[in-house]
Amino acid sequence: MTQLRMAPRTADATSVWTAPIARRDRTSAGAFIAVLLAPLDVPSRETVVARVRDLVALGPDARVGRTLVADSWRYDPSRHGDQSERLVIDAPDAALSLGAAPTLRDSMDPDLPFTVFLGGTRAAVVIDHRLGDGFLAVLLTAAVLGEGGIPPSISAAVDRDPLPAALRTTFAADRRRAADVLRDRVVDRRSAALPFPPAGRSRDAAMQPHPATVACEMSPEDTAAFQRWVKGRMPLAVAVLHAMREALPRSGIAATDGGSVLVDLRRYLPSGMSVLGNFVTGQPVALGADPDETADRLARLLRTGRPLAAHATGLATQAARDLRHRLHRPGSVTTPAPTGVARLTVSDMGFVRPLDHLPWDDASGPATISVSVDAAGRDGMTVLTYVLRRRLNVSITFDAAVFDAARVTEACRQLCADPLGLLERRPA
Repeated sequence: MTQLRMAPRTADATSVWTAPIARRDRTSAGAFIAVLLAPLDVPSRETVVARVRDLVALGPDARVGRTLVADSWRYDPSRHGDQSERLVIDAPDAALSLGAAPTLRDSMDPDLPFTVFLGGTRAAVVIDHRLGDGFLAVLLTAAVLGEGGIPPSISAAVDRDPLPAALRTTFAADRRRAADVLRDRVVDRRSAALPFPPAGRSRDAAMQPHPATVACEMSPEDTAAFQRWVKGRMPLAVAVLHAMREALPRSGIAATDGGSVLVDLRRYLPSGMSVLGNFVTGQPVALGADPDETADRLARLLRTGRPLAAHATGLATQAARDLRHRLHRPGSVTTPAPTGVARLTVSDMGFVRPLDHLPWDDASGPATISVSVDAAGRDGMTVLTYVLRRRLNVSITFDAAVFDAARVTEACRQLCADPLGLLERRPA
């Protein structure tokens, strides 16, 4: 059995525990993250249930043993046996196709924050975004499907609010950063440097959302060439954002002149501190003709701590909004109709090395994964990239009631086939 390296915990793993869902997690309510993998030598259900049982027994700090009760978390050791069984579901491979991620949530019990789906040669792990972000999704997938045991980041977790430590480390240690953030905000207001969506053709707001995901992958050779192009020049996410901004119109889909890059705020934590819960934010960027300019501006924003400051401000604003709602109980909020103009968000997960050593069935084809997360808004289009076994994998999640899936698939294909051609705006 794997030796667990434990740290002091905020709650006893043998006692019933309840707590409100933290605001940084509540902001992700209604969203899910799905990791689909193929082809695998899928472990038996009994094996996976046993691994899940070990995970949920770690205590509430490890998060994965919690259940959802209204707006609160609950940890109840007396329910772990039944809970572990319900967390693992057998499913046909057809239900686990690499584009089927958004539909799996309907098979989850509403009180469970994650579920493992096992097929013949495919598997999936779907988590409620309130449980955590992509960092936890990858670790959890490796823990339940791999043979490497429980990652120390889960077994030794201490669940506490990371924001105060990040703010102290970033701004208290260097007060010039706060001045730089304020200066940047003033410049943005004066120059309109941050993007605003252009007017588009209004769609019917009553259309039922139809979340969908498409995926593609680059060859190892093309992945290496793309990485050489961006190395020392710009984050891969910026290159993908610009390439997709070029690929979408070529595929018949209009896109805004700006987008967002997802920033992992763990970069601002003191050394040695880790966070399993949500700690990411989207940083808006303007997309001009030159991706190098976008990269330079993003580097400056990251250096000054602008994404962290924006995250803190957003949580404070949400707290004030929640208070007004409780005091005044306003009526229903009107959701604007989608325009059909795509607003891109790119998240680069980098090398997902914990997944490299899953029981891949190499004889059946290359290892592929699809990671999907709900797009922000009906016009949102979320692009996730990750390197698995020397191949860059790309997943795009969008509303198929707003955007034609065949056109999104074509844009994804162009990105994987010739990213440098898109960046250099060479004719198709």
